[in-house]
Amino acid sequence: MRPSKNMIACITLAFLLSGCSNPYVAKVKELYDQYFGPEYEERLRAIEEAKQQAQASEKPTEKPQKDEVEIATDVKIAPWEATNGELPDDVIGTITIKKAGMHIHQYGGIASKIVKLTEKGDHYLCTNEFMDGSGNKWYCIGQNMWLLVGNMDDLTYERVSHVTKKGD
Repeated sequence: MRPSKNMIACITLAFLLSGCSNPYVAKVKELYDQYFGPEYEERLRAIEEAKQQAQASEKPTEKPQKDEVEIATDVKIAPWEATNGELPDDVIGTITIKKAGMHIHQYGGIASKIVKLTEKGDHYLCTNEFMDGSGNKWYCIGQNMWLLVGNMDDLTYERVSHVTKKGD
């Protein structure tokens, strides 16, 4: 640290007054020790650390992430599919997803494992449907795949009718 003109003036004044018994000598010595003494650098570091800690505590904490959904990986899932353009006989409807993130459970019940989350635009064939005691609608859309629907606006559901062909 390069001494400034004020610093040199203070030091000179302190030396001049040190030989006197003037009451100002003690005050000058106290000021000298406070701003230029050996503990000065330590105090500066302590003040800087305190400022940094105060700034760190003022920073907004990150917003908690939405509850992450644990998806079961040990479950074999298989959505129902049309074969050669023909729907299986047990299919009762088709579903088109309008909202991403809907839960597909292993069984038709809240306590069952979640095996997949929907994506907007997904299409599924439905073989069974029911409403639970909470008013949630459930659709069976595959082996170990039950779609939980809390709001019917989140999907489009169309019933299908099967036409049986008579042999020629």
